[in-house]
Amino acid sequence: MMKYMSRAPEDLTVANLLEKLRSAYDFRCVLLASTRDGRKDRAFYLGLGGRNVFRWEGRGYSSWMRVDTRLELPPDTLVYAEIVTEHRGEHKAQRKLTTLHFIDGLILNGKDIRNLHIVERHTYLKKFALALNKTSRPDLAPIRCKQLYKLETLEEFLSPQRLHHRLMKGSPVPKRVFTEVEGDTDRDTFYTVPTGLLLLKATKEPWMMAFSKSQNRKYWYNTLTRQSTFECQQDVIAPFKSSYSGGVVWWWDSGVQVLDSDEPTKGKLNRNDIISHLAAHR
Repeated sequence: MMKYMSRAPEDLTVANLLEKLRSAYDFRCVLLASTRDGRKDRAFYLGLGGRNVFRWEGRGYSSWMRVDTRLELPPDTLVYAEIVTEHRGEHKAQRKLTTLHFIDGLILNGKDIRNLHIVERHTYLKKFALALNKTSRPDLAPIRCKQLYKLETLEEFLSPQRLHHRLMKGSPVPKRVFTEVEGDTDRDTFYTVPTGLLLLKATKEPWMMAFSKSQNRKYWYNTLTRQSTFECQQDVIAPFKSSYSGGVVWWWDSGVQVLDSDEPTKGKLNRNDIISHLAAHR
């Protein structure tokens, strides 16, 4: 098995912010709902057909463990995903649903998508998730593909309309939730309790993406050869391995400022730190 699968993406901190985020345009983001140490929920999932689904534990030689959650995946399938608890409804009528959210993918029922751009990989993952869901099998956990966001639009998708506090069933204290909309009605709306933001590389080293003010468009710049191009060539695209290995996680630990209304904590990586950094490097 590929060695990089045993190494989780690094934590994004105040100390490494400048090194890790050279350009906002190099990353795509997904919201996480598993904890910092939740490797059993956020992992590589291997499908061998039907209920034969295994999770990569990343320890020792025999690290594939059968998944307890009632899932079905086609044979010859390998995805990076996490088990997520979705919430629907209000107050006493609130319901929980265990689901599998695709983060990224390598092989889908034999189709190798590893070398495609992350946006194209997600296009395949969305169609794959839609095809796997079986409304006639309520005993199986639903499968979805996470929404992929541009890091440059951080202030838009982490807005009070999507990210806010809500009183949860069984909790005396409101929790920060993120609202997701699948369709056009209230029934299609659900929310999760996010724990952090995973940033995945879209641009392959030593390239980086920048914005040309004179041309009013984005371009790719090779930091070694100083070559630049406006064309999305294959060598500027980060394959799955580069996206995953170059990824970082901004964990929303206690005291971290995530919303504008939150009070920033000195020494922790806060929302304003990231926004100010990205604005200065555009």
